[in-house]
Amino acid sequence: MHAATCPGEYYGNDFMPAHIAQAREFMAASGVNASLMEDSFEELAQRNDIPEFDVISMQGVWSWTSQRNREVIVDLIRRKLVAGGVVCLGYNCNPGWSLIQPLAHLLKLHTERSAGRNDIAERMKDAIAFVTRLFESGAFFSQTNPGVIDCLRQIGGSDISYLAHEYLVDGWRAFSFSETAAMMSEAKLDFAGSANLLDEVDSLLLPEQMKRILLDIDDTCLYETTRDYLVNQMFRMDIYVKGERFLLPSELDDAYRDTYFTLLKLPDHIPYNYGLGRIQVQLVPDQIRPLIACLTADGGRPKSFAELRAIDPWTSAAPQELMQILVLLSGSGFISPAKSPEASSRSRGACERFNEYLLGRAKFDDRVGWLASPITGGGIDVSQTEQLFLLALKSLPEEPDAMAGFVAQVRAQSRGVPSLDEGEIAQLTAEAQVFLSQRLEILRMIGVCP
Repeated sequence: MHAATCPGEYYGNDFMPAHIAQAREFMAASGVNASLMEDSFEELAQRNDIPEFDVISMQGVWSWTSQRNREVIVDLIRRKLVAGGVVCLGYNCNPGWSLIQPLAHLLKLHTERSAGRNDIAERMKDAIAFVTRLFESGAFFSQTNPGVIDCLRQIGGSDISYLAHEYLVDGWRAFSFSETAAMMSEAKLDFAGSANLLDEVDSLLLPEQMKRILLDIDDTCLYETTRDYLVNQMFRMDIYVKGERFLLPSELDDAYRDTYFTLLKLPDHIPYNYGLGRIQVQLVPDQIRPLIACLTADGGRPKSFAELRAIDPWTSAAPQELMQILVLLSGSGFISPAKSPEASSRSRGACERFNEYLLGRAKFDDRVGWLASPITGGGIDVSQTEQLFLLALKSLPEEPDAMAGFVAQVRAQSRGVPSLDEGEIAQLTAEAQVFLSQRLEILRMIGVCP
């Protein structure tokens, strides 16, 4: 997805051969090139045929591997990340997991001790049933920590394959920010910020009392750890840089000026009051409407920061004020940072080929719920049903009944039945209406479909 949307030199490593084989299919379909490896971390660290990297990204790794592997990863980063390079690191963190960790330990222990009786899915279900009975017995642990009952209920409703990855992996653990930052410092890395944009706009989101606590902290490690307690953080996506450097005001202005943004929601579907977890956001319409109108103009062409700042009421505002609002809107999923028009044009062909391939797969595979956008430079959430709607529009008119009929026929064939029942077809028709009124125009704006 990255190689298709942002041309560059890419390397990918995954220990599972099936994942590498899948990636090779994706590469062939999109026409992009990448070097793919199926090494262990120690094998990867010993290779002499990989270059220094500008960016290293890890997802589903740090909390789900052994301490030895984490040490190897840190050493690999130290040796193979260029000065000025960036690391993106996702991991489960405390205090959000502090209540779940004892529960996860018991689930893992029960699953392991019942080995041989059933397959892993059945053993996991048995473990959940066992812990449920334990809590229902009046166990003092659940009485003292009543929130753990809701945690168990949520676990019970999750996909078994996800649960196995999340809870049954040897070495799994949650980390505090300070622990991870200390290990990253061994690779000469400094914490730069969060890849979760909403974590970067505390002044707009957190209650006043919380903000006052954070304002008194000037140490980065203490600030981030304290903030995790304030919001009960469960997952962090941190960005580290090798060689921290602060931009001069003129450099910052240039960086802002050359940043583009695009819509991800139509104006009528952008609320001014909405919830983000436990936080209620209230946007100021007189500030937001002009920005959305500008982003909508010219057929939804992406607009630069300079263009957005040239409209009232933002002409007299400080650049940081406008950027904070744009970060909030981006983190909320209403708009997105975008590539320059020149950069977007260079990746359009690869994105079209990749999306064509993914739409064809959607007839029988629901595991890839994204399509490539040359405008945003990344993947866009597009469900299997929406992908099938796009596939239908290649040969059918933009009519809900026709689109629903196409999807119904595909699903009936995949299930080996003559047709779907009327209720399911009616539901698909309603979804097609929503897709036509709320999604299709946006997907066209960001280059996902013609």
